[in-house]
Amino acid sequence: MTKELTVSEIETAVRGLSVARATSLGIEITLPVLFPGGDLVTVTVNRDGESEFIVHDSSAAMMFLASVGITLSSDTKKRLRHVVAKYGCEMAGDRVMRRCTRDQIGVAATIVANASRAIGDHALELRRRVEHEFRELVTDRVRAVVGNRIRLNEQVIGASGRSYRVSNVILAAKEETAIAYIEPIATRSAVANHFAEFADLDENQKVEKISVFDENSDIRPEDVKLLSKVGNVVPLMESEKHLRRFAA
Repeated sequence: MTKELTVSEIETAVRGLSVARATSLGIEITLPVLFPGGDLVTVTVNRDGESEFIVHDSSAAMMFLASVGITLSSDTKKRLRHVVAKYGCEMAGDRVMRRCTRDQIGVAATIVANASRAIGDHALELRRRVEHEFRELVTDRVRAVVGNRIRLNEQVIGASGRSYRVSNVILAAKEETAIAYIEPIATRSAVANHFAEFADLDENQKVEKISVFDENSDIRPEDVKLLSKVGNVVPLMESEKHLRRFAA
């Protein structure tokens, strides 16, 4: 007969997800709160005077932003301050923090962890917005040159048999065959996927592959070098000049 699950078992299992340890930076607490990438949020507790403490995220949220290619403009920082303020927290430099008394540490740790995670959630929304706006900008530039010979999100089969949705496909003058695949790359986070896509599509040598990237993003020279192995790489500022050769 299967043993019934008890309340104490569940409570023990949940509590086991929170781990505290002393470090040179203070007491670190890992809580069952996840950043969008799946990492658990860890907060640090430091004494602040005789009877108060500071609970902060050791800049974990800001490091997550950097890892997904979010540039911290003044407008972005202002938005993030509003995000953490809804949790009763504040931004101190790059840290999400909250002051509390000894008996409030548990609650404060939970609140700071969730405020830090909220920045991660907001970051992904910002990245989606940036990517969408950049994709639209590149498409507008292609359309301005080739007019009706552009096809959006066309399904193309790679050498591996995998299917891809190419953002911009330029057709030949008679609009029967593709002559160029153009992919926008707004941030560094998109580099690996686009490299794999163009490498798989490289079997078709008759179709030119062009990566248009945002030179003001976090994309590095080595990323550009990598992408150049599978096609032409063009900064946005030079894209219009580069695309003119596809004009009818």
